[in-house]
Amino acid sequence: DWTNRREVTDSPVSSIFLSGDWIYFTNDRDVSSLYRMRKDGSEQMKLSEDNVAHFYVLGDHIAYSTKKTLAEFNEIKKEALNTEDATVESDVGTLYMMKTDGSKKIALCKVSLEPGRVMISEEWIYFEDYQKLCKVRIDGSDYTVISEKGRLGFVENGWVYFISVLDPETRAYDDLEICRMKKDGSEITVLSSVNKVSSSCFDNGWFYYVLHSEKGLYRMRPDGSEREKLNEINIWQFDGVAGNWMYITDYAGPRYRVKLDGSIGTRIN
Repeated sequence: DWTNRREVTDSPVSSIFLSGDWIYFTNDRDVSSLYRMRKDGSEQMKLSEDNVAHFYVLGDHIAYSTKKTLAEFNEIKKEALNTEDATVESDVGTLYMMKTDGSKKIALCKVSLEPGRVMISEEWIYFEDYQKLCKVRIDGSDYTVISEKGRLGFVENGWVYFISVLDPETRAYDDLEICRMKKDGSEITVLSSVNKVSSSCFDNGWFYYVLHSEKGLYRMRPDGSEREKLNEINIWQFDGVAGNWMYITDYAGPRYRVKLDGSIGTRIN
C-alpha cells in the first residue's frame, strides 16, 4: 500500500536491480556508474567507473553494457547524418561481465550506440543491440544475432521468449510477433502476433500491452491464449507490471501504481 517508505540513498537513480540482500543501481550523479548497497542503504560501494546503459545480476555475476554521454551521443549522431559509413554508430560501447563485488571484469563484445536490455541465463548472455537481439557466451565466445529486429522477453524451461518487431506503417506503434526458440538458437517459432502496440512487457508468464489510440491494458499468454482486456484506464506512458499492479506515468509527470483491474491507484512520486 506504499506506506512506511524511507529513503535509503539520496543519489538520483535511473536503473535498479534487487538481488538477495543487495540493491544494485546506476547513479546518475556519477555518470550512470554502477553501485550496490544493502537494502537498508548501508555498505554503499562503487562497482564500475563505466557509463552503464543496462545491467543484469544473477548469482555472483553482473553483465552490463556501456553507453556514451549525451554530448558524445549527439556528436556521433551528427557524424552519422553526414556520412554513408554505417559503422559509425556500431562498436562504440562494450558488453562486460564481472563479479558482484566489481572484481574479475572482462569485456565480452562490442555493442552499438544504443544497446538495450541484458539478461543472463546459465552460460549465455542475451541482449538487445540497436534493434537486434543477440547472444554471447559468458566467456565472450559464440556471438550470435538471433533476430534483426528483436526485443528480449524471458527465459523459461530451456526456451527463450522474445518479440520480433515487424515494419509498421507508422512509428507511433509496432506490429509484433511473439516468438520462442531453444537456448542454442534452434526451433525458432512464432507463437502469436499483435498489431498497433504502443508499449508492452512480460511478467510472470503473461504478455501485457497497450494498443495505440486505445484506452486500457490488455494481456495474453505468449501463445495468444487467454487474451483479455483488464481495465479502461487512459494510459499515457506504460512503465510495466509487477504482480497484480501496473505502473504508469501521467503526461504531467506523476507516476502511479494501479491494480491491474483499475480499481485502486496510488501516486508514488
